Amino acid sequence: QNEVNVELTAQQAGQLRVAAVATADGGLKAEANEDILVRRAELEVGVIGSSLKFAGGVATYKVRVKNIGNATANGVNASIVLPPGAKVVGAHEAQSGSIAQDVGSLIPGAERIIGVQCQLMMPGENRIDAVVKSDGGLEKSASFTTRVEALADLKLTVSDPRGPTALGVDAIYEVHIVNRGTKAAERIKVVAQFSEGVEPIEANGGAADIVPGQVLFHPISRIEPGDELVLKIVAKADKAGNHRFRAELVAGDPDTRLIAEESTYYFGEDAARTAARPDSTESTQ
Repeated sequence: QNEVNVELTAQQAGQLRVAAVATADGGLKAEANEDILVRRAELEVGVIGSSLKFAGGVATYKVRVKNIGNATANGVNASIVLPPGAKVVGAHEAQSGSIAQDVGSLIPGAERIIGVQCQLMMPGENRIDAVVKSDGGLEKSASFTTRVEALADLKLTVSDPRGPTALGVDAIYEVHIVNRGTKAAERIKVVAQFSEGVEPIEANGGAADIVPGQVLFHPISRIEPGDELVLKIVAKADKAGNHRFRAELVAGDPDTRLIAEESTYYFGEDAARTAARPDSTESTQ
């Protein structure tokens, strides 16, 4: 009896039939076959996340790694490549825009979920890529795209003179406009209004038309992200009491309408006088 050892390398998983035939002089022949089940790990990877975000928002992604084969996958590692300009949020550390995650071994049917949070800064299509590798040369990849939109975000505040103000004195009012968004604001219209008894006499910070009780600023063409515009108005009051100052802003893309108000107390000469002590006369008997 002789034995012949043959090493075979399976190229695919599943049932594999091995057949052997022996022949000898005199027409002798013998055959034998054996069915062998070839087991192999097979990786599957998928990425899910938010399809739409606004610039500066935090997107959450889940990378799902699963062994859909019939053998254990060893040495599984995931590499997650972030979109350009994205900032990692949370426990993960990014090196050159990518996150490395050791998944370990996956038995058949086992899966791991890798959660990733990142702040997306760049408008447009932001793609996250996941590549999974294991011992034995297995490799799979998947990607997910989030559309990022940029928006202008305007904030309007006003300031009036500090404390009570005398009649006939120049009083300075300010209108502050800040773009807190990630996109330039365009075609901004501002109107400043005073209640009866106060009249604007001068406007600075932008071209404007002054009409009774109002300042009509010409449309502001553009305010870049992070920029602030200050409009100053000089006014005088001829009537004592509390007077209201109101600013209204209108802009498009997105449609925006903001209103801010302040109240200023004006006093005249009578209110400024200190009450005099009554005359005292001595009575003589």
